[in-house]
Amino acid sequence: MRVVALTLDPSLGAALNMLDDWEITSARDVDEVVDVARGAQIVLIGVGGTEEGLDIAQEIHSRGVTIPSLVVGEGPVPSSPFAPVVLRPFSLDDLRSAVASAIEGAPVVSSASEPPPAREPKPHEDQTEEPDAVVVELRPKETSRDGGAPIDTKPETPAANAASEQTARAQQPAVTPPPLAPRPARTEQPAEVPNEDERNELRKRLTTPRPHMPARPTEAPAKEARRAPEPAPSRRRGFGRRVAAEAAQAESPFIQRLRSGATAARDIERLIEELPQVADVLAMAQAFLSEAVTAFSPQIASVYWHEPGSFRIVASHGLSRVEQGLIVQDAHPLFAQVLLSSDPVLIAPVDLARGLVAGVAGARTEALMVGPVHVDGECIAALVMGRNDFSDEDLDRMDILAREAGPGLALASALQSLRAKY
Repeated sequence: MRVVALTLDPSLGAALNMLDDWEITSARDVDEVVDVARGAQIVLIGVGGTEEGLDIAQEIHSRGVTIPSLVVGEGPVPSSPFAPVVLRPFSLDDLRSAVASAIEGAPVVSSASEPPPAREPKPHEDQTEEPDAVVVELRPKETSRDGGAPIDTKPETPAANAASEQTARAQQPAVTPPPLAPRPARTEQPAEVPNEDERNELRKRLTTPRPHMPARPTEAPAKEARRAPEPAPSRRRGFGRRVAAEAAQAESPFIQRLRSGATAARDIERLIEELPQVADVLAMAQAFLSEAVTAFSPQIASVYWHEPGSFRIVASHGLSRVEQGLIVQDAHPLFAQVLLSSDPVLIAPVDLARGLVAGVAGARTEALMVGPVHVDGECIAALVMGRNDFSDEDLDRMDILAREAGPGLALASALQSLRAKY
């Protein structure tokens, strides 16, 4: 199982290194998580508090990473958290179970429990029942013997001495020491909670994209030091190593372009899933024309697609078959202006500008409106509509419609070019 770990806690990193059956990919911020999350099963977030971890999980999801996230945190858990949370302390088995539950979508049960309240002594308790009380026994001196008793001159054996000591000890009463002072109740120190400024600084450091830093120049050592033996290669990336950062800084521009291309390809795939028409020029042009017909209700309408040296109709409304096959050259007076400027053109009445609209399909209405579609300074298409009259407000609305349709038509044109070349 492959796990992407975004953590600033060394103890959590050490715990992850002990899980040999997991493939751990370390990330230092949200940008790295987005780059390496493809193919992983879960994102493990451990940045300190529970609230900071949930904010990072929401930021990662908003960047397009849809795999589950598990937050390792401290402190209270919100009633409806954005991602499952496991609280410290926990064992490796608890972490495995929490990760499995998060991947399956089941609720995560944390093993952390509240500390028991401290026991305070009651004022009426008898302090003589303290288990640590000591009983002292006093033995009489051997000189306090009765004078009239006969003195035995025989030497005493060790057994006799032991018996006499036990007899004297039994005859003396036990002396109870004075009562001890009550023990103070232990109080649990509350966990240190970071203030709002620290939380904002941590959130800013994790979510701000890193600027590209040039590689640091290496200085030759004054004296060659004895090299330590290199560790054996591992199939897992080491946690907290600087190798990944140094390798990223040393990448060539071509590798960086390949990485950017892979990211752009994933974005295009998501766009096609959301808007399938963007994969085909004719479908995209027809969608553009349908919006224009719905918005303006023209008598005639057509989308002219720009090719090298000319414009041809790829989608039309209200045109005859002959008009649909008309091709306009770039040198045409009206379309020469369309190539140079992205501003829409209103021609009314058309009868007074026959030389300007000659050869344009549908130029039989009272008014004609032309909206160029420019992307990055290049004209890729033009929308032509005709009806009895148009207003200045219609001209502004057409300009907005053409600008919004430009990126989609440009992407469809790029995909068509790729298919034709490769």
